[in-house]
Amino acid sequence: MASSEQHAETRETPERAAGRSARPPVFIVPDFPSLAPDVELLGEMQETGFKNPQCLVRRGDRFVQLTELLYRVAEQADGKSTHGEMAEGVTRSTDWLVSSENVRQLLAGKLLPLGIVALPEDAAHLVPAAEERTTSPLRINARTRLLGPDAVDRIARMFKILFAPLLLVPVLLIVAFAHA
Repeated sequence: MASSEQHAETRETPERAAGRSARPPVFIVPDFPSLAPDVELLGEMQETGFKNPQCLVRRGDRFVQLTELLYRVAEQADGKSTHGEMAEGVTRSTDWLVSSENVRQLLAGKLLPLGIVALPEDAAHLVPAAEERTTSPLRINARTRLLGPDAVDRIARMFKILFAPLLLVPVLLIVAFAHA
C-alpha cells in the first residue's frame, strides 16, 4: 500500500508535463553586440550589504541589478567588438578569466532576455515579445503628490503643541520611567 501511495504522489499531471515541455525562447546572439537603445549603465551600487559587488542598469523606467561579471560584459557591448574582444576586455577589467564562448553564453542566457543587449535587427521577429509586467495597484510612485504644502502646514501646526517643553518633558520622563 505504501508503494501505491508513493506512486500516486509521483504521478505526472498535465500541468507538470506542459510546464516541463515549454522551452524558454532561444535568443540569436549578435556578432557585434550593443546595448539596447533605452539602456543606461549606472555603475556599482555603493554601501550595500551584498557580499559581492552589485551593479545597476536602467532599462527604460525600470532598474536591473546585475553581478559584476554581467555588468562588465554589458560595458563591452559597444556594437564594434566581437565576442573575443569583449572577453579580453572583461578579463582585463576583472579577476575573471573569460572566453568568447563565456561571453556568448552570458549574452544568450542573461543579457538578451533581460533586454540589456539589443537583438540583431534581422532576428528581432524570431523571438517572442517579452510580456510587459502589470503594475500592482499597491505600487508607489514617488513622484505622486499625496498632500499639498498647505495641508501639510495645517497638520504640522496641529501637532506643534506636542513639542512644547511643558508637555514634552513630562512625556519623556514617563516614557523613560516606563522603560526602566
